[in-house]
Amino acid sequence: MRDKNSKKIDLSIILPAYNVEKYVKKSLDSILSQNGINYEIIIVNDGSKDGTLETIRGFFEEDIRVKIIDQKNQGSGYARNTGLSYAQGEYVYFMDPDDLIKPEMFHEIFSNLESIESLPDVILFSFEKIDENGNIAANSSQNKEKKYFGSNEEIMNDIDSIYFENLFFSPWTKFIKRDFLNNNNLKFTNQKTGQDALFCIDLFNLASSLLWLPESYYLYLVGREGSAQSKKNPQMALDESNILKKLSKLLNEKNVRNKDKILSEFIVNRSFKELRNIPTDDKGYRTFKKSFKSSVFNESLNKVRVSTLSPIGKMIFFIRKSLWLSYVYFLYKNKL
Repeated sequence: MRDKNSKKIDLSIILPAYNVEKYVKKSLDSILSQNGINYEIIIVNDGSKDGTLETIRGFFEEDIRVKIIDQKNQGSGYARNTGLSYAQGEYVYFMDPDDLIKPEMFHEIFSNLESIESLPDVILFSFEKIDENGNIAANSSQNKEKKYFGSNEEIMNDIDSIYFENLFFSPWTKFIKRDFLNNNNLKFTNQKTGQDALFCIDLFNLASSLLWLPESYYLYLVGREGSAQSKKNPQMALDESNILKKLSKLLNEKNVRNKDKILSEFIVNRSFKELRNIPTDDKGYRTFKKSFKSSVFNESLNKVRVSTLSPIGKMIFFIRKSLWLSYVYFLYKNKL
């Protein structure tokens, strides 16, 4: 086990905080209960308009493990980049301030490193979804064994498994070596949504080693009112199309197994998600039809390999290709 009396910092936990006064204390408490390693917490208040900053300062300003940075609102990507510039840990962890982690997470993950001769660029683990009452809604993991990949080629040979376990795009399912990030100048972009996905595509493209642990350590809060995922955002489809282009480039260049299945699943799910974000106005169907016909995903939908989709995926694809069925879904989601 790492020497807790050593001055070396094993892990820097970076949290971009924006309007999370209701959740941030509980999130930080779940981190500060960890033991077994030396760690620091870097909280970047990204111009919150509620009492987030006051809550953080009131409860945690005196804790020497906690650094509080206050900046104007620039988005979670820039906030994470700011946090990274202050980080001193051997590994970096990008966590969200409305989520929780399980007790003994840090101790258990770093214990797995003791038998590894060369520390991996990335440590990957699973998560569980929870509601506001802490009830577990779903578990992401089907992987039941620890896996070590010693080259980028080995990682890419199993990237489809990582993708379909929903571990590909989320930074909070990964510890990442800080030297790896700095040496590759790997940072988050200023894209308004989907910065996580773009970052993780670059991460997998560059990583030369990865340790995949089967345990679920992260507790991801779903259905939070006011979260970015719960807001209507017409810009999101354009951001998602940028992710598709970058993902497609990676999968094709690396000749990834099941790349057609991955891309088809991504296109169908993200284009279906687009329906919820089409603006509403008093023109109703005419406005919807115009947006539907001009969707950035229309060309991509024609390239979907339907045979690779799951039964649910095929049903979603059928709905998304139909103007009328898509409009019915749009009305249902917007309660019109």
